[in-house]
Amino acid sequence: MQGLTFRNDQDFEEICCYLMGNWVARNMGHDLQFRRYGGNGQKQHGIDIFPTVGSHSVFGQAKFVNHLSSADVTSELIKTNSFPDPISCYVIFTTANRHTRADSNVKCNTCNR
Repeated sequence: MQGLTFRNDQDFEEICCYLMGNWVARNMGHDLQFRRYGGNGQKQHGIDIFPTVGSHSVFGQAKFVNHLSSADVTSELIKTNSFPDPISCYVIFTTANRHTRADSNVKCNTCNR
């Protein structure tokens, strides 16, 4: 979906809530809805996207940026260590341009916390 623009990070997070539900349905077979977690200035533990029902441990991050490095991804992952609930799946959505170095360095891992 190239060429999409968003007025601000809140609009991007709202779209990501919908995209997260779609991603979870396609990849995990669950029909879940998601909402924005917290707000600007609040400690969010690297979580922007939160399931509306509490029994699922699938969370997401929405990065409204032009550039996202593998170090940025690692930083977001480290922030999730302070999140009080278990995380079985963590998805990052971004407005950043694709970059082969970041794509090559980011690997899918299952969180076992």
